[in-house]
Amino acid sequence: MIINHLTQTTEVNILTLNIYLKKALESLIAECPADDKQARSGHHPAFINQPEHFRVALIDTEYIYTQRGAWYKIYKEIIRADYYVFISLTDMKFGRVPFLPLCGPVGKIKKALRYIIHSTGQKKHPLTRNNPLASLSLSEKELFFFLISGYGMDEIFLALGKSKKTVYQSRTSLMKKMRLTNKKDLHMMLKFCEFVEYYTFRESTHAAGDNASLVNNGRLPFLPNPVEHDMH
Repeated sequence: MIINHLTQTTEVNILTLNIYLKKALESLIAECPADDKQARSGHHPAFINQPEHFRVALIDTEYIYTQRGAWYKIYKEIIRADYYVFISLTDMKFGRVPFLPLCGPVGKIKKALRYIIHSTGQKKHPLTRNNPLASLSLSEKELFFFLISGYGMDEIFLALGKSKKTVYQSRTSLMKKMRLTNKKDLHMMLKFCEFVEYYTFRESTHAAGDNASLVNNGRLPFLPNPVEHDMH
């Protein structure tokens, strides 16, 4: 989707398999009035790839959850974009990750979209493995990394040397802080964090100039593939 300003074009790429969500977002974006004050000033932040062309990526977390084969495409889109935001129809809390929940009032969503699309002064947020877990305590992060690595609850009890009650309490606290209301939400968050691991590994491999064939095949040396989480 292309939005034209006086001296700048904004390209919005919505990555989702939900065609109804995509059409709804495109309609809202089309209704967002452009603010050309900054464009008229002729000033553009140095971090924008092409000052006359501002790229924004809106990435559906459901797309990440259901389409592991698309992770490389999503990774490339984040790299290509001048700014990116993850979107979701749930109210999950993704820590220090640029995130827009789409379950609130339409007016609030439209206001947020307008800010994202027309404010070229926003600096692209670095995506690291700790961003989604910013609100968790050390013990909750420890539990989360066991879950993301595919360990079942019985295995976690033994590995941590803690009682079942303590581990289940940590999981309940973890879910509350991240606003996860059910097991699907937890699985989605785990999958999202797997993607962040994939992203950071891909970035580090690229920076080091190493062979990234493992990444292109969707496999990481420190994560099982596929991951089946036993939450019972």
